[in-house]
Amino acid sequence: MADTRGDCPDPSATADLAAAMQAVLPALAEFARYRDGCAGAALTGWKGVLQEPLPRHGAGPDAVLALLRDVLIPNGLRTGAPGFCGWVTTAPTTVPAVAAFSAGIAGPARMLLQPFNLLEDLALSWLKELLGVPPTYQGLFVSGGAIANLIGLGAARQWAYERHGLDPAESGVVGLPEPRIYTSTEVHRVVHRAAAVLGLGRRAVVEVPVDADYRLDVGALRELLRWDRAAGRTPIAVVATAGTVNTGAVDPIAALVELCREEGLWLHVDGAYGLPAVLDPETAPLFAGVAAADSLVVDPHKWLATPVGCGAVFVRDRDLQLRAFRLNPADYLDEAGDDERGRQLQGLGLQFHHLGLEQT
Repeated sequence: MADTRGDCPDPSATADLAAAMQAVLPALAEFARYRDGCAGAALTGWKGVLQEPLPRHGAGPDAVLALLRDVLIPNGLRTGAPGFCGWVTTAPTTVPAVAAFSAGIAGPARMLLQPFNLLEDLALSWLKELLGVPPTYQGLFVSGGAIANLIGLGAARQWAYERHGLDPAESGVVGLPEPRIYTSTEVHRVVHRAAAVLGLGRRAVVEVPVDADYRLDVGALRELLRWDRAAGRTPIAVVATAGTVNTGAVDPIAALVELCREEGLWLHVDGAYGLPAVLDPETAPLFAGVAAADSLVVDPHKWLATPVGCGAVFVRDRDLQLRAFRLNPADYLDEAGDDERGRQLQGLGLQFHHLGLEQT
């Protein structure tokens, strides 16, 4: 970007939102036409344009918009192009992209009751109905499958420790000998990362062999449970994958529901990629039992064409989830008078401002 020292624009220019959008709309429209048949950027000359040292002075809105129009947008990755099958993450359709832009400007607040917060609650309710998740489950929008799985497994950890009179959220993961989470060898590695972040450690994740269809072998799982219990370890949860990223395999969820009830384990379903396949009559039987899971994950930014950064997690026990993650809010969020509280989200049954950025 050019150094515009001494030529700073009038601050009021930054408020001309309509003009700013008009400056980049033609480039966005051209990008969305997918005419060249190439999903990726053919040239890499843009790297030299972007890799600059920190400028001493701002370039101004016109220069930034020109960079968007001429360099960034034309060289974006066309994941929505016909025939592009490279990733499990799809491109957003037009309306979700515009809605995300609008929410970023008009709906960033989480404290008071306003339309975007209500719409978030409504969207979660619709998503539960769409996917067959019980309406009583607590739902949260998060940034994607990594955080969604972290929250679901955090609830599992809280549940398992509380059964032994312990509170891991308050006192840490102490008191249970060698806790174990069981999943297939095809599981996404975010499960191991979640175990590490939650203090259980990556070694706590036990990978169970799969059958000829790359689904978790329930018989092998039973044997591992017996072995670990005999060795003094503490099984706490099973993670079923509803659509692996490598083959699309769906673990035998109904059988795992039965096993978890017998063994006293939490069942978490990672459907970040594949759960929307429950809407297809041909594949719906693969997901039998999913409504009985203790927690579930889905990423609308994969099959449901929302912008990237949209995951969802559903947990059976809302109070348990709050005990696992809730902290007292900042003073400036907690000092509203009684007249203000009537306009907050308590009346909706959800208190987004207590849940933090990554939990709503």
